[in-house]
Amino acid sequence: MKISTLPLSLYTITMGLAGYTIALRTLSLFGNMGRLPYHVPFFIALAVFLTTTFFFLVKATRYPETLRHDWRDPLHINLFPAVSISLLLLSIAGQTIAPNCAWYCWLFGTILHGIFSIAVMKTWVEESHFGIEHFNTLWFIPIVGNILVPIMGTQYGFLEVSWFFFAVGFAFWALLMPLIMYRLFFATPLPKSLAPSMFILVAPPAAGFIAYFKLTHQVDPLAHILLYLALFFFVFVLIQAIHRGFGKFSLSWWATVFPSTALATALLVIFHAIHASVFLYSATALLIGTTLWLLILLPATIKFIAKN
Repeated sequence: MKISTLPLSLYTITMGLAGYTIALRTLSLFGNMGRLPYHVPFFIALAVFLTTTFFFLVKATRYPETLRHDWRDPLHINLFPAVSISLLLLSIAGQTIAPNCAWYCWLFGTILHGIFSIAVMKTWVEESHFGIEHFNTLWFIPIVGNILVPIMGTQYGFLEVSWFFFAVGFAFWALLMPLIMYRLFFATPLPKSLAPSMFILVAPPAAGFIAYFKLTHQVDPLAHILLYLALFFFVFVLIQAIHRGFGKFSLSWWATVFPSTALATALLVIFHAIHASVFLYSATALLIGTTLWLLILLPATIKFIAKN
């Protein structure tokens, strides 16, 4: 793959593998499954992140105009926060494996995501060429990262910072939902290449449930609403995916992994809180399905990168 054409969507690989690590570790802790090998996907995710970041630094040095072009693009601008989200997910995934690394990932990920959130929203407001036809599920990416901050922020003692990011993420998720529904119902359908990104709809309520539970330590009505919204959107987009298909392989397929693992983790958290076995069985089934899906994605991705 040429450095000049290196896509920001490569960071979704780190997001997916880190999310898978988190779900496996949560299953190991809450599901009485013994010591599952969650260290393996964590170190793979870390290696993928470091490699991807190295090549993007080379790209930024040699071809800065390509990054400036991506920033002005209504689609690609929303992928820049995938860098900070990768850091936040690595901090959650590595909290017991590499605690010092997890702390720095959270710190730099939080600062970077705050900067990206303001910068991306500023561009949304100022760019007059952005229309409803440009709006798609990728626009949720800058929002999801804000909701992820409290998951480790509360553990590190930054309670007010965690509430701040949660409030911003929750508010803008609520504002963007009517827009994406309007886009899906009344505008032209999403191109088939973006069909896998529909799974991003699952991530904000699923991650929001986990973050809210970390902040409040209870499963109240709002927590139930977030969880069941995530379940509904997962069923909805899964049916859409089966009906429409994903077409030829692309890196956008990785957009399915993190939302699915976020939902599995949310189901395990509520199982641990209220001890209803149906949530454990559902999470386990979802993780088995995700594991099988990863066995398809990983070789396809290696082949795709080598070929392109």
